[in-house]
Amino acid sequence: MKATAKVVMWTVFLLAASMNPGCRCTETEVPAQTLGRVRTPSGWGKEALTPGYRECWGRDEMYLVETTEATYEVPLEILTQDNINLKVKIAIRCGLNVAGKKMDDNALLAVFDRVKAGEGNRITNKAMFDVYVMPEVNSIPKDIISKFTIKEVMAKRSEIGPEVNGEMASALESTPMKVTSCRIINYDWPDSITTEQELLMAAKIKVERQKAEVEAELEKAKGMLVVEKANRAVEVEKAGAVAESNTIIADSLKDNPEYLQWHTVRVLSEAANGPNNAFILIPYGLPGQSQKSVDAAAMNMQLKQLLEKALKGRPPATAAKE
Repeated sequence: MKATAKVVMWTVFLLAASMNPGCRCTETEVPAQTLGRVRTPSGWGKEALTPGYRECWGRDEMYLVETTEATYEVPLEILTQDNINLKVKIAIRCGLNVAGKKMDDNALLAVFDRVKAGEGNRITNKAMFDVYVMPEVNSIPKDIISKFTIKEVMAKRSEIGPEVNGEMASALESTPMKVTSCRIINYDWPDSITTEQELLMAAKIKVERQKAEVEAELEKAKGMLVVEKANRAVEVEKAGAVAESNTIIADSLKDNPEYLQWHTVRVLSEAANGPNNAFILIPYGLPGQSQKSVDAAAMNMQLKQLLEKALKGRPPATAAKE
């Protein structure tokens, strides 16, 4: 009888315990690309939890924080040193810094206290960006750019961007966030500066075009000079050849009257064979002329042909009447 009463008593006790919410244990998932942390009625768990299924007892709640990176574009208005309102746009990529961190790292655990969780007890990347990164975005680019005049900003854009990126990375080292990149992706210049730049660019283009035209003319002149030099060299060669030929002829004629006679006959023959139908008489008895040279000239084949051509078609000569 007593044994039966004890069994009934334990059965009622266990049934009551199972119906008490504070005594139930549930499996709660920590999804991929998040970390979890259990919050009990008495406070937070001692460490963050990696993805997987975790036990939650009774009234415990699981909070999640995103570990992915995201990129945000932030427009800023910055007053330059010469009091010109410059509009820029900053693109910054950041995320929770979990690399090499232990799950009980104080900076990592502080996120659950400092950043307000949204729907489903989830702390988003955007929520962490607003708390940790946005204050630096609002101050660092302004501190750097405001030191310059608007023209200095235009001239030093390639230097300003890396400086902003470096300062942002340094400023967030003491926070649970990391910056992958921070870039100035747009400068919205005032109209006056844009007009001035357009005029300056037009002037530069004009100067470059004029330089190109001058260079083209110079190249053309150089080409013409090369041609003139080549032509001059040809003329020099021709003159040298003529001079050399004259020297050879002069040397040949020296103490050589027979060559002179031959040359004379050759020239006269070429003239006779020309288009003018020339008839050439060779005088006899000129100084230095001999019967032998005249006979040689008369026997010249070309002169003979010329005489035949001239006499062809003439009527035969008749004897004169007494």
